[in-house]
Amino acid sequence: MSIHPLFSATLLLLPLLGIGCANTSLTRDRMLQHPELLRPAPEKLANVVPDEVEVYTHPAVPWDAYTGILVERPEFGLAADGHQPTPERSARLAEGYEKRLRDAFADRVELSETAGPGVMRLRSMVTGINPQNGFVNLLALIIALPVDMGGISAEFELTDSESNEVLFAMAARRDGTPFHILEAFHRYGHAGFGMKKWAKLLLDCVPEPAESVLVPDE
Repeated sequence: MSIHPLFSATLLLLPLLGIGCANTSLTRDRMLQHPELLRPAPEKLANVVPDEVEVYTHPAVPWDAYTGILVERPEFGLAADGHQPTPERSARLAEGYEKRLRDAFADRVELSETAGPGVMRLRSMVTGINPQNGFVNLLALIIALPVDMGGISAEFELTDSESNEVLFAMAARRDGTPFHILEAFHRYGHAGFGMKKWAKLLLDCVPEPAESVLVPDE
């Protein structure tokens, strides 16, 4: 009995199940002004793989005074020995991540293009990013689940756009999971999913008018 070549190739992928996972690290000191103030945040699980998230919220922010937000395009501050996307790919990724952040806040506050009174500034930096092999994952899906996982780590800081006082800060990292199948076939799909998730988490951490300020448990 002959074995289909594609099936044979897929079988060869099984040893990758133990080595195809990203291993990102949480960073706190690439961009944040006061990393020592970060505390672990209660985090929702992303299927099997949880994110690691630390946050800081200023204890006395007059959130009602802020009606706009200036979302800056994310920067890349990757370690020299880590994965380095090409400059062209980095620019495209940064543009896409900026859109995710802007979309998250669009229904909450006015999107501003300039600093000024009542305007917050959101800065962010991707500090680690790991791609995955979409072709390998496509073959692996035939008999199991995707095996090559990507990941991302990043830092976020929300400040008063005039005084630069820190209102909220967050450091986060996540590694991909095979249960997010649609993200497994794009080279940076798991990283993109992480940024989309964190954009929503940022929004959840910024109270709407008349809401109480979120302060993580000590």
